[in-house]
Amino acid sequence: MSRPVDAGRTFIVKAPTARIVGWLCIVVFSFMGIGWAVNVEADLTADLLMYSAALAFFCLGVACVVLSGSIEMDSRSVLYRTPWAHYSMKWDEVERIEVEPEDPDPRYRALGKTALVFVGGNKRLSMLGPGYWHGGDRAQIIRLLESQIEERGIEVRETRAALWTFPKNTKLPRTRRVSGRRR
Repeated sequence: MSRPVDAGRTFIVKAPTARIVGWLCIVVFSFMGIGWAVNVEADLTADLLMYSAALAFFCLGVACVVLSGSIEMDSRSVLYRTPWAHYSMKWDEVERIEVEPEDPDPRYRALGKTALVFVGGNKRLSMLGPGYWHGGDRAQIIRLLESQIEERGIEVRETRAALWTFPKNTKLPRTRRVSGRRR
């Protein structure tokens, strides 16, 4: 039997794997691009293809670094802090949660392993899913998420768009951004 969730506590998880992969892509493909730029004897068509591939993986690395942040959840709200911006949505505003289509791993089937998108009204909060989460609060934050879905009757909808969705109307202004851990 699982322990009940402490409703008064804020749980925090991070996504270090995405950040590490992102920095690895940035470093490796930057050096590859510089190496190809130095090689002046190469074929222009092959160079263009290689530059395009290096640029694509470099951009993927930047996206991984920018999107990897910490997720803080409590019984009132969800906060997603990235190096780029902070996003927040109250549980009362969440009408549904969108996840990528069914994951073959039964542990993540209901929650979406790669991406979660909290949707309500004209707001949308997208973040990396439980497959990327690490930290001591990981089990508790998953239990909290499951309990909020059950208690509030939040619909969980599978959609391929969950992987490619951006936050909408949930960005916190710089003056309201949260610094440090909330407890």
